[in-house]
Amino acid sequence: MPVSVSLEDMFAYSTLLTILLVVLVALPLLVYLILKLKKFKLPASKKKKKPEAPKPYVRKRSIQEIKSDYLKQIDAIERKYKNNEIDDREAYLELSTVVRSFVQEMTGIKAVNLTLSEIKELGLPKLADLIAEFYRPEFAYESDGTDTVRHIADARTVVTQWN
Repeated sequence: MPVSVSLEDMFAYSTLLTILLVVLVALPLLVYLILKLKKFKLPASKKKKKPEAPKPYVRKRSIQEIKSDYLKQIDAIERKYKNNEIDDREAYLELSTVVRSFVQEMTGIKAVNLTLSEIKELGLPKLADLIAEFYRPEFAYESDGTDTVRHIADARTVVTQWN
């Protein structure tokens, strides 16, 4: 059985394809040369700047004024709680806000917006322990079995012993 094999010429494929491939290779080179001749520079990438040292926090009030104000707020929460104006959960919510606001005014750290794990990273163990005690009753629907009076006293202790 005779077999006939005929090979195509080496460049027998489409002329259009050849032109397209030449243009795809030559065009970027041409653009590069033009930009190089016009001394065009790409914008510099944004380099990370070294973080600036934090500015020292300056309190607007004296330490004693701040402590006195926040102790009054804790006393008001305790009074409302004992008069059954607020329940356990509301007492914990208010205590947490007061203690966090106190820390913010004393240090400049926005503790009101921080999670418990972020507070632990601050290196303030008394605050972290207190907020950890507040978490469960603060977020629970019912806070039965909590020692709210003791935690109010703990909040008062953190404020009075703050340096």
